[in-house]
Amino acid sequence: MKHGRDNYSRLYELLSLIDSMRRSMYGLTYDDIYDRFGWERRTAERMLALVEKLYWRSFVKVRGGDRKVYFRLTSEDKFPPNYISENEIIALKTALGFVKNNEPLKLPLESLAGKLEASKSEVGSNIEDLTLVSGTASAPRPYIKVNRKIMEVLQEAVLACRVVKITYKKSAAGTAAPVTVCPLGFLYGVQNNYLVAAHIDDIDHPRHYILIQISSVKMTNRYFNAREFNIHKYAAKSFGAWISYHGGYDVKWRVKPEAAERASQFVFHPTQKLTPQEDGSLLVEFTADGLKEMAWHLMTWEGQISPIAPKELVAEYKNQLKLATGALK
Repeated sequence: MKHGRDNYSRLYELLSLIDSMRRSMYGLTYDDIYDRFGWERRTAERMLALVEKLYWRSFVKVRGGDRKVYFRLTSEDKFPPNYISENEIIALKTALGFVKNNEPLKLPLESLAGKLEASKSEVGSNIEDLTLVSGTASAPRPYIKVNRKIMEVLQEAVLACRVVKITYKKSAAGTAAPVTVCPLGFLYGVQNNYLVAAHIDDIDHPRHYILIQISSVKMTNRYFNAREFNIHKYAAKSFGAWISYHGGYDVKWRVKPEAAERASQFVFHPTQKLTPQEDGSLLVEFTADGLKEMAWHLMTWEGQISPIAPKELVAEYKNQLKLATGALK
């Protein structure tokens, strides 16, 4: 970006680029982008990378007969009529900046922005989420408190592919230390919520940072290339928030006949395969990490689902039962 441009100008430039890529029949070349925005090559690449991150389903990059590379966004006609796009949310957040001193307008607009963002889904509309957002349903359950200011900075950094400096404690009893990372997204688990981030020289190997152990965050002027990282594809590697790098386990559960119909209504994991058995039971299979969180979930079924494989999951399930029994002594 050119120095002197404020955040609002940058957002409008981004929205203008998105609009131009949608309207262009064949797409925009680097030359087209230079002529329209006056950006340097690095800035154009960074903005295109951000558009691709936001619109990975419709982002198209092709080489034309003139050997030039063309960038465009395909039509969103395949989405529902009331589909909320990312640039609409960004525009609303931009408007918030202009009314920051006007409380009567600021508070309802903040509320609306949060509801719209919460109602979006990368995998289609979820009726439960929509009813929660509408205010007609409630989901009473334990949750982890987070620092809103820290989350806002991290969220902005994720969307803009900006490097951040965080102050982080590796353990609850440890000493906080500064860490420079590239924030890629967030994972919400049962007992901890995490920032998924990587070192700038090792972007393909993200690490998890417990959010409540981040005491401060500062945005830097450095940008990074997320390399088509997608938090939903990444999260599919695990049952919960724990992800190792051995490729996951081949998981098998057996659901008793009396619980098979109910269990068949659950999406336990995006890769799951449900196979009815001759005795009326149900076999659940998928590939993922997160054995401890699997064991925690299985315990909520009160013995109606038992782990079959891998042997590490069976051992973890027995260990959790032992720990729960020991708590009553």
